[in-house]
Amino acid sequence: MDQIPPYEFRKYVHGTRCAVLSCSSFELLMVILGCLYESSLFARLIYLVLLGASVGVSAHNLSMHVDGREEIKKVASSSKSNEERGKAAALVLAPVVSGLFVFLCVSGHFFFSFFVLIHVLASVGQVGIEIYELKKSGFSVDCARPSTSRAEADPLASPIKPRAPADKKAVAPTYDPQYQTLHNLHNEIFTKK
Repeated sequence: MDQIPPYEFRKYVHGTRCAVLSCSSFELLMVILGCLYESSLFARLIYLVLLGASVGVSAHNLSMHVDGREEIKKVASSSKSNEERGKAAALVLAPVVSGLFVFLCVSGHFFFSFFVLIHVLASVGQVGIEIYELKKSGFSVDCARPSTSRAEADPLASPIKPRAPADKKAVAPTYDPQYQTLHNLHNEIFTKK
């Protein structure tokens, strides 16, 4: 009996991104060519903006080989700037949100509704795969922001706070994370026997 091939993240995500891009492009083409004549002008304008954003972000993600897992980590981490977190959230969530919104406002056109449904399922599936991979690798939002109780319980997790030197002419040491880790390790090994 042959074995099932191992789970390959990149192939699945690439396939779902291609499905999202092709469905979004087809939907955008239908809006531009006027296939949704029964919809109001305002609805077609909203479809045009949302589907254009979905096509643009999906094409950017495919061409730049954006890893959604890294972008989700950027969104969940508190150490990144708000601009970087917002850009990462847009790269991950723009196809999903635009697809869901168009799906909620979809017209009675059969082909348009069909491609919007595939677009929504593929984009939600893609984000689901990325979140599953993050959970499987052990990443959680809690590990992005260390709690104070955990830092107090583990002396290696909390950095040493620099003190002012006793001699006024001496220079205060700069904070170096590697040095602090080695210093904590030295204290842990040699002073707490």
